[in-house]
Amino acid sequence: MAVLVGPSDGESPLLRLDVVGRHSVGASGSAKQIYESLVVRPLERAGLCISDIDKYAVELHNPEITEPVGSGNVPRTNYRTIGGMAVLRGELSREELDGFERRHGLPGFSPTQGHIPAALPYLPHLRDAMRDGQVRRAMLIAKGSLFLGKMTTLADGMSVLVERP
Repeated sequence: MAVLVGPSDGESPLLRLDVVGRHSVGASGSAKQIYESLVVRPLERAGLCISDIDKYAVELHNPEITEPVGSGNVPRTNYRTIGGMAVLRGELSREELDGFERRHGLPGFSPTQGHIPAALPYLPHLRDAMRDGQVRRAMLIAKGSLFLGKMTTLADGMSVLVERP
């Protein structure tokens, strides 16, 4: 997959390079620490809350493949974790947590091979949704590495905010 990145044309999504999250390999591998690095801190720097993001694209594994082998619904787990962070921060009530996944999440639709199911498969769909006015902001999140995790029990990740012009 290739993505052409260039100057703003007034139509295409904008990559907010000032709103990038980074979770380095040496940092804690807890879900809380990972999402603080990849979601909370970058949004705080931009003066945004978790609920200000229309869509989160993170580990878009196809649950029809992952559930039968015991890995569960990976996208749902991620969205519940992000929503849980919003609850802990007082940005969302506990009662709203179930609706968070429906409003801000995406169904898993990618094969489970390497980093393919991270966030990038959503980019062409995001471009269309932004052009149609359905999405204003989205956060693309690539976290963890199966190989790195299996070999070292460590995690890594990056995120970037994408906005409609």
